[in-house]
Parts: sequence; C-alpha cells; structure tokens
Amino acid sequence: MKDFMKSLKPQSLEDIIAGISLYRPGPMDFIPKYLAGKNDAANITYACPELEPILSPTYGCIVYQEQVMQIVRELAGYTMGRSDNVRRAMSKKKTYVMEYEKDIFINGNEKEIEEAKEKKTAAEKMPAPVNGCVKNHISAEVATGIYATMMDFAKYAFNKSHAACYAVVAYQTAFLKFYYPVEFMAALMTSVIDNPGKVSEYILTCRSMKIAILPPDINEGEAGFTVTEEGIHYALTAIKGVGRNVIDSIVEERKKHGIFQDLRDFVVRTAECEVNKRVVESMIKAGAFDCLGGTRKQLMSIYVQVMERTQSDRKSNLAGQMTLFELAGEEEKENFSISLPKDCSEYSKEMLLSFEKEVLGVYVSGHPLEAYADLWNKVIKTKSADFTMTRNLAVRWCRMAVRQPLEE
Repeated sequence: MKDFMKSLKPQSLEDIIAGISLYRPGPMDFIPKYLAGKNDAANITYACPELEPILSPTYGCIVYQEQVMQIVRELAGYTMGRSDNVRRAMSKKKTYVMEYEKDIFINGNEKEIEEAKEKKTAAEKMPAPVNGCVKNHISAEVATGIYATMMDFAKYAFNKSHAACYAVVAYQTAFLKFYYPVEFMAALMTSVIDNPGKVSEYILTCRSMKIAILPPDINEGEAGFTVTEEGIHYALTAIKGVGRNVIDSIVEERKKHGIFQDLRDFVVRTAECEVNKRVVESMIKAGAFDCLGGTRKQLMSIYVQVMERTQSDRKSNLAGQMTLFELAGEEEKENFSISLPKDCSEYSKEMLLSFEKEVLGVYVSGHPLEAYADLWNKVIKTKSADFTMTRNLAVRWCRMAVRQPLEE
C-alpha cells in the first residue's frame, strides 16, 4: 500500500479516495492502467464516448460502485433503484441476477415487460422500461465488453462514500503525523497500550523519527503516554501490577500538592492510594522514580525500609504516640532519615533492560541488540513486524484471494 501511494503521488483528496478503493483484490488489476492515465492523458481510452464523463475523474478506470450504477443508468437507461439492484447483485456475487441483467443492459427489458403484462401485474408494480445499450446506439459487442468489465470489477469494489470517509481520516492522520509527530505518536501508542507488540512497533517508528522514548515519570507522566520537551514518557498505567485507580490517585495527589521530592515523600503522600511494596518495586524497575535522584539499584536497596518505617510511623500516630523523627530537630532528622547508599553502583545495562521488559512488556531505554543496529540494517530486508497480521485480516484476504465465501 505504501509503495502504491508513493507511485500514485496523490495531489488531492480525490486521489487518496481512488487509491484506497483500488488497493483491493479485483480493482487492484486496474492500478497500472490508472497510474498510466494519471501520468499521461494519452494513455486514457474509453470503450465508447458515453463513458468519458463517468470515468474521466478516474482516468478511464472503473474504481467505485457508484460508477457501475452510473454506467447502467447513462448507457442503458436504468432507473436509480434498478441500478442499485445491479450494484448489490454484483457485490454479493449473485450470478443468476447478473446474468439476467446482462441481456437487459444490452438489449433492454421489453421481454420482461411483456411477461409482466401476461401475468397481469398491477400497474404500480410493472417494471420501468429500460432501452438497453443497443437502442442507445452502443453496439452489442461494446456493451458486452463493458458489462464483463463491470462484473469482474464489482465483485470486490468499494463504494466511494466509504472510501471518502477513510480518505479523510487518512489525510487527517497524515497531517497530524507530519506537523505534530510527537503528539501524534503519543496518542497512537496510548490507543494500543494493551498490545505490547504494537507498542514495540511504534517505539521503533518513534526512534526512526528521532523521537525520544523515555521511561515512565512519576512527576511528569500521566495515565497515557505523555509528551514533554524531552520526548514521550511511557504511560504510567502500562506498568504491570499497578492499577489504573492507583495511578489516577497518584496523579491527583501530585496535581494538588506538587511534585514528589524523594522516595519517602512519595510513600508518605500516597499512603492512602493503595501503593504497596509491589507497586513501588515495579515503578522503580520501570524507571518511574529516576526523576527523584539516585540510581534504580539504590532505590531498590532502600524502598522496603522506607515503606516499613512509614507504616510504623502511621501506626504510632494513630495510637497518639510521637516518633523519634518528629521529636528531633531539623538537623537531627537527617540522621534518622534513610539515605541512598553511596557505595551502590547502578545495575548493568542488560539488567536494566530486563527489568523494563519485565514490568512494561517492552524495552524502553534501549534494546539488547542495539549495538548491532548498523549491521542488521545493512543486511535485513524484512522485519517480523511486516508479517504481523490479525487472524481476521488474514482470513479476509484469503477469502478475497480464492474468491469464495467462508463458513461461519
């Protein structure tokens, strides 16, 4: 599809609509003819002059179901209702109806009217007269060829009204992606937040667009992917083991009382938000506390102590007792606080990535194979994501390929 649109080089919404309609089994056979006509008007041909006003917008090709309806009306004299019946019969592959209509398209429906009279059909139910192509000075041979083309096309034809809706959405998303790439990609990843495979695919797209993907951030992040000056912060709700209600409570606390200053400040202020040890550990592994200072390994080494002391202090307060921390002066409080260990280095790059994969389902700050990126980009031509296809989509395309209905 991408290669086709590059070859098409759309200059208007009409071109996008045509591209969407053509890229389907059946109409796809008209793509070379369409491109040839678009690039050089000398390549455009019409089976008869009457087709020119109908097919000129699509360079001599039948692209839409509406064009089929217009052809049978203008060339053979069909009514609006009957032309829609032909379109419906073709799209639903009702062979007997198409064969029945073929003779009427070419020679008219005098025979049909006579049969209706013989059956004494009421006047209001009598079929409307159809002249047929021959009476409208189009040879039977040309009319047969036109009808055969319509039958082959209409089996998988798209109606223009649907294609127009898709084209508008495609144009809008392309506009947003070009002029607001960071915001667009953040919204796109938020829409597939429950599908790690798609998120990973879009992360690679972001990196190819030079958009930085950052770990979740407890002071800047939101429930969805968040745009900042540095790039896109991973969604807080994507951290495994952390519920949406917990994240909403944390974000609300931050908005009401300001950003979190350190790990203890976070634990104390979110004590009523169902933040337990498992939640804090997952957030540390995801990198959500990187903004508070210290390494992830340092935070992992003290978070249990911080939470246990905070819980102990809360119990004492509920019992009406004062803790040593509350009795001490400002300078002495530093001696009671749990500080980050100074002789604790950071985890290895492999361990950090392993933690991210564990709690986020994807690698965020890097990739185990990124050191070999230059090599694989030179060698590979196809990525596994190119073969990703949902079962329903695969079945749909298989059905189109073999041109037969599937069992439910």
